[in-house]
Amino acid sequence: MAPTIARRATPTTGSPLVRALEALHAGDFTVRLKAGAGIDVGVARAFNALAARNEALCGELTRVGSSVRTQGGLKVRASLPGAPGDWKACTEAVNAVIDDLVRPMTEAAMVVDAVTRGDLARKMPTEIGGKPVRGEYLRVSKIVNRMVDQLKAFASEVTRVA
Repeated sequence: MAPTIARRATPTTGSPLVRALEALHAGDFTVRLKAGAGIDVGVARAFNALAARNEALCGELTRVGSSVRTQGGLKVRASLPGAPGDWKACTEAVNAVIDDLVRPMTEAAMVVDAVTRGDLARKMPTEIGGKPVRGEYLRVSKIVNRMVDQLKAFASEVTRVA
């Protein structure tokens, strides 16, 4: 089930700019300002661009999450075309997290595939780029590598007995 975005009611007091800013802060990225009635055209344009960028990022993250969660889309990545600075860094960070989560699963699948073909020499790496892996990746690596070692020992014992 896809997460829903909780939207708070737009405040009803204060200037239109304050109400719009409070709505944006509360997570309502659909709010837009109209120039006039005390709202400068440049301020309205800048605010609306910020709200639209937030809305686009939220939509993109929702799309990626849905694809990964419901369709197993492990190659899908977030994209926010034209996004500079921290907007770009944010999408790159999400993509890096996906890469970091996908890598152990891909490595484990390659080892299991090798085992099904009788290759008991392949193991999951415990170093990547010269640095030791840590956390869940290390735990999965140890489990998969222990399985391969046990299968190799079993195969060796069967060969010895035969």
